Amino acid sequence: MTSYRAHETKSRTEQHSPRRMELVIAIAAILTISIVVVTIWWASSSPMLGSGGVPGARGVEFDIQQKDGNWTMAVSYSPPGFILSETTLTILDRSLSPVVTMTHVALSELTPANWDSYGVIYQKRGAETTIVVGATLLVSGAIYPAGYAYGLSYRGELVSKGNFG
Repeated sequence: MTSYRAHETKSRTEQHSPRRMELVIAIAAILTISIVVVTIWWASSSPMLGSGGVPGARGVEFDIQQKDGNWTMAVSYSPPGFILSETTLTILDRSLSPVVTMTHVALSELTPANWDSYGVIYQKRGAETTIVVGATLLVSGAIYPAGYAYGLSYRGELVSKGNFG
């Protein structure tokens, strides 16, 4: 009976040896670092995170110029699949308050027929139903002067932001 207890005590001591604890800590640290790296990589490759100061992968990007008193926002990059009816534009005044008439308006609504209501037209390149490079937003410079800002969202997630002027 004595030899059995001595063996049992030795097994417990071996389980809590410093080398074994160092190994457990090292494995836990490697797993934690791996999870953090994978999480950061996944978040940075998400197409829902945009550009213009928004961290992450490239969202919709615009080349903005003032022409004939209006702003021309030419799409210079867009991830594939951003549906016009699910992509919304919000314009903010100089105090960064949303302009009431331009809060989360779908790009598909920004037609020449609605110019008087919004002061913005989304000009397609063809019959596309998604945002494509080369399409433009024509924004009234009289209604939305220099210093105003915009935010573009897709399904509620910000994919682009910037300023006029």
